[in-house]
Amino acid sequence: MGQDVGAEDMTVHVAAVYALDGIRFLTAAPSAQELVERVALHVKQSADTLLSPEDAAHVLCLLEEGKQHAAVDLYFARVGLRWEREVLRTEVVEC
Repeated sequence: MGQDVGAEDMTVHVAAVYALDGIRFLTAAPSAQELVERVALHVKQSADTLLSPEDAAHVLCLLEEGKQHAAVDLYFARVGLRWEREVLRTEVVEC
């Protein structure tokens, strides 16, 4: 398929969270910051279930402080130590 004449270039930031049973979470956003915010929502919803109580409390505290990057990094570094492992993959797609 060709590109429409006059169409603006677009960048899409994509994130997928994988586990043994397949994709757990998939999102896309127009900016890297918005993508982190969306992944942080997954982290917030999953932390209590998949992390140890101490790690979950730390991740949730980081989120409350607005430190989304740090919370996402910590979550994916620690997830899998208690229950199922999750892996985050990101990609930038130029359209």
